[in-house]
Amino acid sequence: METKLGRKIGEGGCSEVYEYGTEQPAKIIKLAKSNTSMDAMRIEYRNHRTTWELGLPVPQPFDLRVVDGRPGIVVEQIQGETLMQRFLRGLDQPKVSEDSPIYDDVRMTARILNALHSHSAEALPSQRESIKGALLGVESLTAPEKKEICAILDDLPVKQRLCHGDPNPGA
Repeated sequence: METKLGRKIGEGGCSEVYEYGTEQPAKIIKLAKSNTSMDAMRIEYRNHRTTWELGLPVPQPFDLRVVDGRPGIVVEQIQGETLMQRFLRGLDQPKVSEDSPIYDDVRMTARILNALHSHSAEALPSQRESIKGALLGVESLTAPEKKEICAILDDLPVKQRLCHGDPNPGA
């Protein structure tokens, strides 16, 4: 049985997000754009599942699927405003002060990311190796520049911690 895509509800540089299916709990699917491979989606799905299994505040991941030839990650749909919607509404106030609700949202975001980044990630590959792999594909850098950057990365202390890597207040 094929499930049809619902309404498009978001988009980033590497994916589009759609409502997905009719069963409960409500689900969405994050479908890769042409610049994102199945391998990248597999890694993201594995990382998402690991984070959810640690009990961190992330939507429950359900499956990795291919829809219309595009890899996608099916996750629980979280209802409510995005942080970006809340930020923009807060900026509509005549004067934004430190006791404004927008600051509460910023503090909440910082606390959530801090909690995420404080968890050990022994089961996940090194972020350093992911960065180095991405760096090697950058065409605007010369081979000596890439080598120098990799050497700097190699000199950094090793910490196996979770790293969000791409927080998006509009998602």
